[in-house]
Parts: sequence; structure tokens; C-alpha cells
Amino acid sequence: MTTQNSVFSLPFGAKEFLTLALISIFASCGKESGPTFAGSSKLYSPKPDELRSQSEDGKKEEQGEDGTDVPNMETDNPPTDENKVAVPPGLPPNARAASTVSVVKTQREVDVLWVVDTSGSMGQEQAALAAGFQEFVSGLQSLNIRFQTALTTTDVCESENNGAQKITPECPIASGGNTSTRLRGSFVGDVNRTVLKGEDADILEKFSLYAGSVGTQGSGFEHGLSAATHAVKKSVTGVNEPLVRRDAFLSIIVVSDEEDDGIGLGLFDRAANINYVAEGLTYWRYDHRDFTRDLDAIKGSGNYSVNAITGTRDAQGALCSSAFGTPIEEGTQYIAAAKATGGNVESICSSNWNALLTQIATNLKTQISQIRLMDEGVVEKTIEIFVDGQRLSRKFWTYRPTQNTVSFSSLYTPPLGSKIEIKYYAAPN
Repeated sequence: MTTQNSVFSLPFGAKEFLTLALISIFASCGKESGPTFAGSSKLYSPKPDELRSQSEDGKKEEQGEDGTDVPNMETDNPPTDENKVAVPPGLPPNARAASTVSVVKTQREVDVLWVVDTSGSMGQEQAALAAGFQEFVSGLQSLNIRFQTALTTTDVCESENNGAQKITPECPIASGGNTSTRLRGSFVGDVNRTVLKGEDADILEKFSLYAGSVGTQGSGFEHGLSAATHAVKKSVTGVNEPLVRRDAFLSIIVVSDEEDDGIGLGLFDRAANINYVAEGLTYWRYDHRDFTRDLDAIKGSGNYSVNAITGTRDAQGALCSSAFGTPIEEGTQYIAAAKATGGNVESICSSNWNALLTQIATNLKTQISQIRLMDEGVVEKTIEIFVDGQRLSRKFWTYRPTQNTVSFSSLYTPPLGSKIEIKYYAAPN
């Protein structure tokens, strides 16, 4: 946290044939996971069932327009004995054969939510984002991904009637002098025009204007994950303009050079020379597990991702640095949220933001192709994927255990209308 104008007040049976279950995708809306920290369930309880996203007839809508470099599955996987399904050795006693089936119905659209840090150290990064946004848009357009986007800030502090910052568990001391950045997930932009569409002729002009307008006088308490949750809930309930659509994939992109203060309040703040939790000023906490719990309840696991542009460390553990300077902290919670949701992590120290933003756009093609497996305890080495009955080479897909999802690489897009069957063995705990 970089505080400004601070005031202290102080994770076969061998001979039995088991039933093959064919289960349609996308029937669940997520489960709570991980402990609930003091204050998190009170401040961020999941929305009622009517706000939970469900697909019609329990079928998942997946990406389906033809992509580039579509593999010839007959060539890549000739019908030899090597391609026959073999029962892997060493499975747990309770392992059972199962599968998940999905029909590729449409090309999924994407809702992109940007969450930008407005603290005092973010001026050059905001400028780099505004200047490089064209590459992000071009990247999505080159992949034929239709999208819309909106922007909010990491500032979730509240204001008193006189404009002063209100002291709350999230913002335990006064910090930041710009009341306009205390958005608590509200969108930035012109009235009735905060959500920009990819086909808008002025999207580059407007986004650059919006990104440049938030400034660097926001709170030194950066709550990117909380802000994203606020923004999504406000969009679903009609407080924000309708960015979050039921059948679209949601991509949340956080840009911050510090740790998320959902846990940062319990860390030593070098700038303020204090640990807010240790001093008894707050016990509020909201980490990546609370975030995924709340987003699972609204969007459903596998229907959203977090992409982090944040402070990173090298293999030796040293914090990155760039011409912009050294980030204040590593964004461990943003990184954890990205890993848990199939998103990607980019260093805020990057010297080439054009390439960085192009990469995020490219990775979105993989993220939106996610299919969530409907069985727990999937044994990864037993997974096989068949597209219209033909086995798909392992090089064209990835399994993410933390999400229990399969996604396709940027080199392959399942044909529109194709039937995807994912076979595996599962050994639930």
C-alpha cells in the first residue's frame, strides 16, 4: 500500500465394470471453498439464486467458429493400437469411468472488465495501458472474438458527506485525496456510455480517455479483487450498465503494482510504517478464495478468468523492475486468482506493453474455450478428448486441476456444432 495524506488515529475395482456417465456441462454455479475470514462473508456474501448464471437446459455454450491451424485428427491420431483407451495402472480403489459431454453451439462473446490501480505510483503504467489498448483490441479482432469492455478502479474506500474518506475496515486510515476514484466497482466513463463495444468506431479514443481520467490520487489501499466483485454484482443488479451477460465469458484484467489489500492489511506497510491488523485497526480480509467463491456463485466456474498485470518476481525471488521503477510489492493474490481461474500473469515491469496486451488477447481464445468437468477427483493422466468421435491430440488441449476444466489451445477451435466428449477416470475423495 502506498498511502497518501495518511492520518493515524490510532488447494478398478480390478474386475468390475463401472457405469459410464454422460453428463452435460455447466449445471453448477460454484461452491464455497477455503476458510471465510473475519468480515468477508459479512461484506461479500454470495447473491441469491436468481443472480446465479445458468445455461439453458444445463448445456454449456462453447466457442465454435473455425480457427486457424485446425489439426487433421485422422493424421495426428491414426487408428492404431496406440490410440486405444487403456486402463491406467495404479488407480485408487474407488476410481470409476466417467465422461463429460458438450456441444459447441456458438462463438462465445467476451465481457472484459479492467480494474486499474489509481494510487500515486501508477502514472506511467496507466499511460502504457491507454497507449497499448489498440493492440489488445486488434488481438481480439484478429481472432474474431466479439467483446465489450468497461473500466473501474481498485479504490473501494467510502466517502463522508463532506467528501472526506470514511474510516472503514477496508480503509482503516485516511488515504487518497480524489473522491472521484472511490468507485467501489462503479464504471468509469460518460453517462450511459461506460460500456464500450468492440465494434464501436471510437472505442480506442474512449477507452484511452477513460483510462487516463482516473489519475493517481486514489486511495493507497488497493482492493482489486473486491472492486471486481463489486463491479460484477453492480452490473448484474443494474447499478452499473450491463457489462456482465449470462452467456458471455467474463475476463477480469487487474493492473496494479502492489499487493491486493484484501490480505495486504495484514502485511507490514513500508510506506506507512505499520501493520494495520497487528495494530488492531482492522481484521478485514478478502483473498483470492473469497473472490472465486463469489464469482463462482454469479458466473459459474469456468465462465470467467482473472488476468493479472502486476508485480512479479524472478527465479531468484527478486522483485521485477523496469524503466517505470520497481513495483511496491508482488501481486500474490492477483497471481493466485489468475492461476485458479485459468487466466495468465504478465509482469507490470514489461518494457513492451503492446506485446503484453496482445498476449492477453491471444490467451483469451484459450480461456473462453474452457469446459468444466462434472466429476470431482479426475485422474489427469486418464483424460482423453474426442471431437465428433475422433480423438484429439494432447498437444491441442490443457487440463487445469485447480479449475477442473479443459481448454483448447490457440491452435485449435472445435468446429461449430461438434460434439465434444471428454473421457476420464474419477476418484472422488
